[in-house]
Amino acid sequence: VTTATQARIMTIVHFCFLLLACVTTTTSFEPMGTSTLGRGFFQLVVDEDGETSILQREFSQVESIGYSNVPQLCRSLDPRVAVPKGITFTQMSGENPWHHCPAAQIVVTLEGTWYVRTTDGKTTELPQGAVLFQDNVPTHPAAVEGTTKAQHFSGSLTEACTQMIVQLEQPTGPIVDSATTKSPM
Repeated sequence: VTTATQARIMTIVHFCFLLLACVTTTTSFEPMGTSTLGRGFFQLVVDEDGETSILQREFSQVESIGYSNVPQLCRSLDPRVAVPKGITFTQMSGENPWHHCPAAQIVVTLEGTWYVRTTDGKTTELPQGAVLFQDNVPTHPAAVEGTTKAQHFSGSLTEACTQMIVQLEQPTGPIVDSATTKSPM
């Protein structure tokens, strides 16, 4: 791993810890209103029929939070929707045929580019810096065993694609019909 990659990893780890810290942070300064945090994120959504697609969303409810003595833009995860439970680093290479994600998760592309193909027939490329939220787990209410309902197909577009995965626990389960529900982040 190059020095530049290590620096990018540390920046993204810092961002994720900011995101995770916001879950319990209660000290806030003046709200930032319609300000945005970065370039937004992608969400793999599942409609009521189990069809998957990708939406591009902006972080909502961004506010300035005192973190490390300096106010920074932050968006906390709603603990009723998801609570962080672990961080995994992985390197994807090749393809991963139709599957559910193992747990609700936020996937951050650290290096390289990967793609997600959804059941609507579209393919979305996720280059370095891209953030994806997904909760199309096997227990999703729209998942049907033996079909591609609530599934996606993914693979690396570069020789290897390094990712950081923040696994989440969803106290009330996967978001039902996430295609028409408000943004989780």
